[in-house]
Amino acid sequence: MAAFSHGWIWWAAAGLFFLLGLLVWFSPIVLTTQMKKINLDDDLEVHIKALYGLVRLKWRMPVLEWTNHGIKVRTEKDNMQGHDEQEEQMDAARVISLTNRLKMVIVQVEDAAKLVTKVLRKVKVEEWRWVTEVGTDDAMWTAMCTGMLWSVKTTAVGVASQLMQLVASPVIDVRPAYNRTCLASEWKFAARMRLGEAGIIGLRVLNAIRKMKAGTAGLQRILPKT
Repeated sequence: MAAFSHGWIWWAAAGLFFLLGLLVWFSPIVLTTQMKKINLDDDLEVHIKALYGLVRLKWRMPVLEWTNHGIKVRTEKDNMQGHDEQEEQMDAARVISLTNRLKMVIVQVEDAAKLVTKVLRKVKVEEWRWVTEVGTDDAMWTAMCTGMLWSVKTTAVGVASQLMQLVASPVIDVRPAYNRTCLASEWKFAARMRLGEAGIIGLRVLNAIRKMKAGTAGLQRILPKT
């Protein structure tokens, strides 16, 4: 009787762990980005939610200012550890250095393009809103800018529809302002994918990094101080 009792406990524990594993696997990671641009003022927010809301991350970039020394970036981050703010001055040399290091990582990670494609195919886009108002105070140039923006947006939506699953139809619009000079844009993008699928992709990325031609030491030389 005691053996049966202990066996029942083990079976119950195994069933509970299996159920928890399923819940974790199918739990969604939800990414929501919002951006507003009014002339030279920019505001960008990124929200990440996982494990049915138990894990939340908020990242905000309220300041992107062009100065005589380059770009001044101030960011705010909220997570389970608390609130953190950072400000950084990036000159041209810094931007070029970061770009070159990123290129080196992409080149050396085997099948990087295939990994990105696999990730995007698992993503379900639930909302995509992109509305822009543009004006140059000249009717002809305003019309040309409006046409170019329409072309860029429709191309972006077409490419995205080939790479990701668009659950809802994107809302895009370009509004010409013929009587004034302005550039205002509002962007909202919400997408999700399963946590289990994201974990598998993450393991594949780590495995690809391990197989880098430069090895782990090479990766450490590429990424320091980024």
